[in-house]
Amino acid sequence: GSSANTIDVTADKVFVGDGSLGGLLIIDKAELKLPVDPALNTIYTVPNDAYVSDVYVLNGLAYIANYNEGLNIVDVSDTNNTTLLSTVSLSELAFVYV
Repeated sequence: GSSANTIDVTADKVFVGDGSLGGLLIIDKAELKLPVDPALNTIYTVPNDAYVSDVYVLNGLAYIANYNEGLNIVDVSDTNNTTLLSTVSLSELAFVYV
């Protein structure tokens, strides 16, 4: 199973940080049906299958905190072609606050 740890919502997408999948589930709000089937949505898998502790999306960029693995910045402007732009290693646990 999966466990949603964090959620951020934009105008047309729902971004769910999933700890057990080690990734970011991207759901098109127009197609949102419960329960959510991860197989029918985009999943961005974070490096090292790290535990996603928080996510914040702004201007097509997802800031994904990976608990003790640092912070990933991912271009999600085209959710069918997500791109890792940067990884920041941190000496402390990573969370995203805005």
